[in-house]
Amino acid sequence: MRVGEIPFQSNEIRLPSIAEVSSSLNKLDVDAFVQGVRRASIGEATELLRDLILKEQFLSENNSLEAYTEKLPLVLESLEVSFFSEVAGRLEATLLRKALFGNFRAVSDTRLVEILESIRPAKTAEVFDEMVFGVDMPKKAARALSDMSAAKVAMVVSLMSDHSVLRCFLEMRRSAKARILEMLDTERAFEVCVLMLGDRNEVRLARVAAILKEMEEERSFALWSRFDSHDWQKLNAMKWPVSAWDSMNLRKAVSCLSGMSPSQAAEILGRVSPERQLEIFRHLESDFVAEVLDVLVSLCPLNVKAILEEMAVRVLIPNSVSSPRDEVYSDRAPYLRKNMGIDFPASRKNTAVVFSSYPRRSGSGMRRSKNLGYGMKAIHIEESLKTESRIKHILIDLLELDPACVQMKCCRSISKEDLVPIKQIEERLRDIGWDNPTSKETAFGKLGLVRLAEVVEKSGAIAGINGGFYFDYGHYRDSQKIGLNLSQIPGLCYGDLIGWFVSDGTESSPPIVNRASLVVTKAGAIHIVKVFMTEVVLPNGNSLEWDGINTKREGEKTILFNSEYGLTTKVNDHYIDVAISRNIIYDIVRGGGATIPISGFILSLPRENWKLLEGLAVGNEVEIKNNFPKGLGEVEQAMSCGPQLVRDSQLEIDFDFEDFGEKDSLVVPFSLTRAVDIFDAARSFIMLKGEKLYMGVVSGTLFGSGTPNISAGMTFGELAQLTLDLGAEQALALDGGGSSSIVARTLEGVKVLNIPTGGSDVPQGRERFINTYWLAFPASEKVKVC
Repeated sequence: MRVGEIPFQSNEIRLPSIAEVSSSLNKLDVDAFVQGVRRASIGEATELLRDLILKEQFLSENNSLEAYTEKLPLVLESLEVSFFSEVAGRLEATLLRKALFGNFRAVSDTRLVEILESIRPAKTAEVFDEMVFGVDMPKKAARALSDMSAAKVAMVVSLMSDHSVLRCFLEMRRSAKARILEMLDTERAFEVCVLMLGDRNEVRLARVAAILKEMEEERSFALWSRFDSHDWQKLNAMKWPVSAWDSMNLRKAVSCLSGMSPSQAAEILGRVSPERQLEIFRHLESDFVAEVLDVLVSLCPLNVKAILEEMAVRVLIPNSVSSPRDEVYSDRAPYLRKNMGIDFPASRKNTAVVFSSYPRRSGSGMRRSKNLGYGMKAIHIEESLKTESRIKHILIDLLELDPACVQMKCCRSISKEDLVPIKQIEERLRDIGWDNPTSKETAFGKLGLVRLAEVVEKSGAIAGINGGFYFDYGHYRDSQKIGLNLSQIPGLCYGDLIGWFVSDGTESSPPIVNRASLVVTKAGAIHIVKVFMTEVVLPNGNSLEWDGINTKREGEKTILFNSEYGLTTKVNDHYIDVAISRNIIYDIVRGGGATIPISGFILSLPRENWKLLEGLAVGNEVEIKNNFPKGLGEVEQAMSCGPQLVRDSQLEIDFDFEDFGEKDSLVVPFSLTRAVDIFDAARSFIMLKGEKLYMGVVSGTLFGSGTPNISAGMTFGELAQLTLDLGAEQALALDGGGSSSIVARTLEGVKVLNIPTGGSDVPQGRERFINTYWLAFPASEKVKVC
């Protein structure tokens, strides 16, 4: 038997089961496997790695590959790059893409670049050509190309298809595009510029002109000279004076402009390039954008027309290997044109269509609904959905609520006063047999967590759904598995909330990250909006703002670092780091190198600004302000989670802008991939449609301890499309997986409507213990404390 143990070849009479493959991988010793690969011939080593890739792909497609159990990333980190590059030359591009980019636990960026640079350029180009589909893969390809050496990336780009190059270039920073174009031969560089121009409009012309002006003068001139006189004149006319708004952090720009009148915002934006205008407009609220564009249209109609054209975001959707097609998945332009009262002809489709991985219905679905009283309706949907790789069964449970008949309340089971420092968790659980299921329930009770159905029963609520993210014991145990010691993290407590939390008008956790939040005002209005910090007011009266987030420290800029950046800031003698968690200063470190709070952030100030910190001490409390629009009312209840799924009836997922990034690092700075198109799981969500509020859960039993075929779960992309299909005008995702739970009070009593995933702590069908949740109470009754 080979090192791979259970053979996984497609021509075998009986394919192994999910349980057999999973057991085989769990038993596989990485060190022994690597040694076996090293001793094998190149042909044999290729078969061993192909076998491992296929096994993990098989489990991943069936959503039975648990976090941190993947062996492939560990193998790639251990094998010599020179050896793997020989093997990679014999692997199919599809499998190589899976090995390097398709893992839940990601290969480190450093090793990834080393591998890509060691492989033959033609093979690397094949891999990138395989990555033009969907939302996630093009972003990963763009990041990898940006990190590779200029000489190697030039060879690869020369061999990539035009569509692949264009898709990657649209995801890159301007400096990376300029660097690559400088290394390409003039003919290919000019071809890429023409690709970016496409059907010329002001945004595309401004984009290409800005890249050319950032290039080395001689190479830039060689490209300028190849354009015909008309294009040359148009590109040369794209001269926009560099202003503070061009270099300003995007979130800060959005926050500042949101507080202005449309005419004030239009005056400022009229002086920045159309490319920057587009970037800002994509993150402003649509009604405000329409008002600003209404002012700008009289000043520069061509720019406005171009911006409306570029509002359509497109993804390549594979119908089959041989027949891909390009379709729009989000276009805000029709909404904006309607509100502006103008009729620019649209050069693109105006209807949102599916994400690349969104399944088509097989036509065998069933839908039932039942009135439960209190203005509440339960809806159950069963559907078989056809994806690219399989048909999967899905169970969806919804509660339709009339906000006029209910009061929404956000709750946490572990209060701010009862938080336990992470250092004390092991001590509290020392005498509990963690491997005993009964003991686990005792343990979670000791930690303060609850089951949603029990809370609904005791509180008198009519319904409930799980809430947002927080630091739990699973994160602590997982950190130990990969060698991270979190006991030294400033202020870290079990149950710490990750994001904004307001209950009954009292804020107990500030919006340290820019996440979509469900907000209920004192007047009873319900909103879904992205909320983030705007400034920190110190007890000495000074106010601190920041020029960038998780970026390089330079000049006189103040930088905010959160745990998406890593565990610590870099040492820098010219800066002072102030660590803040739960509105408390936990540390002040001169010279950088400070530990970043997982439930907070660090403000890194230039030493020249030390006087702003005069009189401060560890333990001082600060005030943290945010961008929630005052015009929407006074906040009574609010909880962040995300990502946002739908905005203004258009699909929208932006992990980067919402501080998720590529990896799920704001709960713990691990290497878990955050993705739109991949990874099925149970999903919870809340959406607004007309005058109704909907709470919903897609059951996902594959990732837990139960039978795989009950309900396969969904990707985030599929969930976004589902909410759009259900008519959502605004929608956001809540915490998912084992935490997903939706509960209602019925004539038969309090019932869990979905099938809980189960997992390591509870069996399938039983609710997981959670910390945060939303409850719905009858509007006419006094709301109990939860």
